[in-house]
Amino acid sequence: MATTTADSDRGILRVVVGTAGHIDHGKSTLVCRLTGIDPDRLPEEKARGLTIDLGFANFRLSNGWRVGIVDVPGHERFVHNMVAGATGIDLALLVVAADDGVKPQTIEHLEILQLLGIRRGIVVITKIDMVSADLRQLAEAEVAELVKGTFLEQAPRVAVSSKTGEGIDRLREQIETLALGLASRQAMGVFRMPIQRVFAAKGFGCVLTGIPLSGSLGIGDRVAVLPAGIEGTIRGLEAYHRSAERIAAGHSSALNVSGVAAESCRRGMVVATPGYFPSTHIADVRLTHPARRRRALKDRVEVRFHTGTSECGARLHLLDRTELAPGESALAQVLLEEPLVLAPGDRYLLRLPSPAETVGGGVILGRAVAKRRRRSPEELSDLAEAERALASLDEMVLVHLRRVGLEPARALELAVACDALESATAEALERLRAAGKAVKLRSIRWIGKDAWSAARARVDQASAEYFRLHPERLVFERLPLQEGTGLDAAVLEDVLADLARCGRLALEAGGGVRSAQRGPTLTPEQVELCRKIEARLDAAPFSPPPLPELQSALGAPKAAVDSMLKRLVDEKKIARIAPDLYFSAAAVARVREAVERNCAKHVAKGGDGELDLPSLRDELGTTRRWLIPLVEWLDATGFTTRLGPRRILKRRSAP
Repeated sequence: MATTTADSDRGILRVVVGTAGHIDHGKSTLVCRLTGIDPDRLPEEKARGLTIDLGFANFRLSNGWRVGIVDVPGHERFVHNMVAGATGIDLALLVVAADDGVKPQTIEHLEILQLLGIRRGIVVITKIDMVSADLRQLAEAEVAELVKGTFLEQAPRVAVSSKTGEGIDRLREQIETLALGLASRQAMGVFRMPIQRVFAAKGFGCVLTGIPLSGSLGIGDRVAVLPAGIEGTIRGLEAYHRSAERIAAGHSSALNVSGVAAESCRRGMVVATPGYFPSTHIADVRLTHPARRRRALKDRVEVRFHTGTSECGARLHLLDRTELAPGESALAQVLLEEPLVLAPGDRYLLRLPSPAETVGGGVILGRAVAKRRRRSPEELSDLAEAERALASLDEMVLVHLRRVGLEPARALELAVACDALESATAEALERLRAAGKAVKLRSIRWIGKDAWSAARARVDQASAEYFRLHPERLVFERLPLQEGTGLDAAVLEDVLADLARCGRLALEAGGGVRSAQRGPTLTPEQVELCRKIEARLDAAPFSPPPLPELQSALGAPKAAVDSMLKRLVDEKKIARIAPDLYFSAAAVARVREAVERNCAKHVAKGGDGELDLPSLRDELGTTRRWLIPLVEWLDATGFTTRLGPRRILKRRSAP
């Protein structure tokens, strides 16, 4: 038996009971008899004796806790209102009048309850005071035949008279037993409530009512009305018509919201924690076509889509077939005519606009940004994974990590994608990391383990290809590596750091990446060219020939000179000071020593050693042509730093 939780401060069990059944079978009268509350609130309903819209009451259990009851209309013209109420219930009361038996709306309401995934209920045969024993038995036989193969086949069946009270106590006992055996709605998590009613209360402003599907809410909390994107603050709360400091999932609630105009809201919108539940025009779904239907459901058929309290026109997009036979189930998409707020795990219905009848329903697997390709193994596999992940936040996070692939995501981004609190998502990510299924980057972003392995493979492949094309090189730069792999910069840095820890490569200051597995591969001709380059640079250590002069003096092809210059830089025998200027490593070392001596002689206010360029120029015996790019290179490598017109020593060279 599931564990239940009541709110100790308000005595509310977070379970909702709902009626279903044909018109004039006594649903509202039954609710009134059980609760003492007339659920028909509209003047037209009272005048006509006909339930038009949703009604709400609360049922007190023997232990003092209260359970909410939603009364739905039974007339076929108001099935859309019935659906708006049925999507929020946990325990169904299927009502059949003994004097009328099973009727069309009885059948359709039961079908709707099935498609909405309701799994607990009671069959209530009403008006037994109005019929003979034979008619009562006939009604009971009809009901038994109706519920065969449904979730109500083994459900309790209780015969009652709302007029005389016969059977009412037994019905109360059955409701209590089943309600206490149901798991309460999840009060933790992100708050979300489909709006059932909107009105402006004099002196209070906008009031929104409904039954929250998840999370909890307190006075002073911020909320967003979606998909309108209007934000406001909770000014007051009621649960079952009583003032409350806090309401939670499963409470029939009224929210007084400041900063929101009543005329900007309507049934079908959603009140939620800001920043979550982006609206969508496309829903990924598991669709079931009821077995009692006579015709197949065709691809691209126009339907009315119902979820929560919302309803809009839509078109069906089957993914692995062109039609769905009665009794079959398939993965599909529903292309919506207007943006709706929905979440994975929500239930939905499809109804034909004309003739108005229910033709399918099931569970929503997620929000989609684009129409999926038909008969695509990848698309179908992705949806199948999403379906399997519905019951586990860890698996949902893993699905979204697979979807982002090599694009790392923050915990909050994944939380929004999963409609979960950031804290809960962070805990799920840590569990996935411990299980070796997710990798946390130093940028506090996440990728899946498969993506991490793919990133490492890309770096290995790109570096191998680079050295194949440039056999003379020992080092390659990060920028071409990032361009070659197409990796996010944060992913690349973490992969390089990981490969460095493994001894596969070494990271150098300035962005170079050195292969740990490469040795000299120069030809004798290349070795001789390197010797000549070094000799030319050593001959004039502080005024070396610029690149064009060097290329001309060596008498070798320009490409060959450029290639060996890069090789000598890789070997740290020379330094590239500017695009067309190279210094020998020995000259650079002497320059650093001269800069240290110079700064030591010119200590500025505050104790910083300040570089005096004229005296440095004189000591090196060079000119501004070489001195300026040289000191700018010292700045770029972090040896010195520039503070306005001043340049100071930032760190001392290694001894």
